[in-house]
Amino acid sequence: MNKPYLLFKTKHSPFWYAQVRLPDGTISRNKSTGKENKTEAERVVMGWVVNGCVPDRTSRTGKAIGKKSFNFITVLNYLKTNDLSEKEINDLIQVMKDRKFIQTAVRTNAKGDRDVMEYLIEFWTRDQSPYLREMELKDHSSTNRHLQNMRNIIKSKWRPILEGKLLGKVTRDDVNKIFMAECTRKLSPKTIKAVLQSVTIPMKWAHLHDLTENNCYSGIISPRSKPKKKTILSLEETKALFNAEWDNDRVKLACLVACFTGMREGEILALQVQDIGTDRIYSAFLQSL
Repeated sequence: MNKPYLLFKTKHSPFWYAQVRLPDGTISRNKSTGKENKTEAERVVMGWVVNGCVPDRTSRTGKAIGKKSFNFITVLNYLKTNDLSEKEINDLIQVMKDRKFIQTAVRTNAKGDRDVMEYLIEFWTRDQSPYLREMELKDHSSTNRHLQNMRNIIKSKWRPILEGKLLGKVTRDDVNKIFMAECTRKLSPKTIKAVLQSVTIPMKWAHLHDLTENNCYSGIISPRSKPKKKTILSLEETKALFNAEWDNDRVKLACLVACFTGMREGEILALQVQDIGTDRIYSAFLQSL
């Protein structure tokens, strides 16, 4: 092929087709010129060569549809046929992010190439979580009840939003979807805060430990909870409370002990007969009952 193109016809079309030599030496696929006259077909193909682009397809009027430049075709062919180094792959991803074509990319077998739901459940499981081990070493352990609550929140509130996603592909937009979810519309601010923390804490840890490039925790505003103002019963209210009929005398007695001694529930449950006596700290109150 001395010319930069080859013109030919097929059995099933009245139009002339062309193959064009690309800058990397490869030959393009068969492209219809949309022309039945050879001279007109050559004029179309020369336009492709001069302008440096080959159309994906051509209309009956000869108009090119979906043009691709020779340079772009060369890049695609290179990516399809050559092994890329780690630096080349990372540079390619960085260019795509710099041009705002993508937000993030998760490479195969990278740290972020794992199911996010599995990661979140593992994060709140004591014998599987590096985070919890780290916190225990810093003397900040969590109760089993708290961990179970966090796992339940992940399964019930976050599964519809995050199921099927990779850890490295979760974004701040995904986290913000919880505010529009039906399951959170009637929750108290305090509960919604716990729902957010069940994901933002694991995602922050993942970001700080290079498991994801996405910052999914900054800028998310937690709802403010307004705790109810605590008040102390007056003497008249206290008398009325204990003069009323109680369904359970044991509960009434425990409340009386708490009221007059300041003891907490666990301390009251731990009281034994030998704790009652004239030389005991609670003897004055207990003898008066």
